Amino acid sequence: MADNDQAKKFGVWIKSARSSQGMTLGQLELQTGYSKGNISRLEKGLASSVPKKDTIIKLAEALKQNVDEALAIAGRLGSDEIKDLNDTAKTLSPAQLRVAAHINDDVTPAQLEDITRYIEFRKSQG
Repeated sequence: MADNDQAKKFGVWIKSARSSQGMTLGQLELQTGYSKGNISRLEKGLASSVPKKDTIIKLAEALKQNVDEALAIAGRLGSDEIKDLNDTAKTLSPAQLRVAAHINDDVTPAQLEDITRYIEFRKSQG
């Protein structure tokens, strides 16, 4: 799908989620740091591309929506990745899912291991 088509699809999703939350563009801007002008262009199908992954995550969280769904709608995940993620997500707690959603491509495997060890440590502390 062309990037502009994906942006339009994501914009419709954002507007629907924002409307269902009763949230204004200004409120969404305050919660995400993504300008209301950019949000408006996205919602109206005028954006030339979807936002960056970290912005999509912020938008989804501010709108109390599933981050993986947002990434998929924005075209940042393929269908095989979605199935794998759904299978994995079933084994994680809500807190672990929130942490995982913030991990980006800049995190090295060694850093992921450190994060996992820290999570296990915190869990052992009660």
